[in-house]
Amino acid sequence: MEQEAFDSEINIIKQVAVNNGYEGTMVDTLVKVTRRKLDRAGVSKMQTKEPKKFRRMAYTGGTSEALMNDVKKAGINPAPYTIGKLGRALTNHKLTPRHDAMSSGVYRLQCSSPGCNGEYISRTSRAAAERWKEHEDTKRRIDNVSATIQQITMDLEEIDRLMADDMLAPQRPLLGRKRGELKKVLEKKRRTLSSYQHQSAFAKQLVQEEHEFRSAEGARLIHREERFFRLVGLEALEIFLSEENPQVTTLNDKSERVSPLYKRFLEWKNKNDFSESAVT
Repeated sequence: MEQEAFDSEINIIKQVAVNNGYEGTMVDTLVKVTRRKLDRAGVSKMQTKEPKKFRRMAYTGGTSEALMNDVKKAGINPAPYTIGKLGRALTNHKLTPRHDAMSSGVYRLQCSSPGCNGEYISRTSRAAAERWKEHEDTKRRIDNVSATIQQITMDLEEIDRLMADDMLAPQRPLLGRKRGELKKVLEKKRRTLSSYQHQSAFAKQLVQEEHEFRSAEGARLIHREERFFRLVGLEALEIFLSEENPQVTTLNDKSERVSPLYKRFLEWKNKNDFSESAVT
């Protein structure tokens, strides 16, 4: 460990010791005793290491792996990343008020892309912040799997082009086996993508439209509620109100939409005492 990193670790340990009722000098004493033991054992006090060199490189399959091996020979460590048309899910640096973020109930998610009026209504019996994070995580997984599917598709097209080349006729059996392996991987990735899409209809819509979502800006708990049947009713009411609002686009899929009969009931309830202010 370098001296600067070592001193930083010691300061952290001192702070932990003080927080637990110990004297900070106790840590200094233990460090000195440990160093004396290491000196007697013939271990050097501190190792000075040359910082490693890293180079950010796009990972696109076999070609990039060969390139990364060449970079390693030059003494540079590659830092691979996958290519996707959509950005990574953005980290939430803002804190949502605890009484909302840690409560169960019905929530509204709004698209964070400029000019988009899309919104999604759902319910959760857990802390709302946990469910919001799951939507963000699911979007990131869909992005990554979609990028992988796109790359495999491009690889299959390249293999097909090579197999059509008469000059590469002796290599066709090898290319055929490689093509079969990629087809299996592609089918597996497609099943994984389908699974992720079922986990969050909101994330699925965002990916299809190439839009973004940041829970710090677009997530809001509109009803705090723990009772299940009241949760279901409030969710149906808010989906109904969202569909009736001409200023927004409801992103809930068809399986989450409200039936016509229930809509009539909700319309009547909305005109009476089932407003948002009455149940929040």
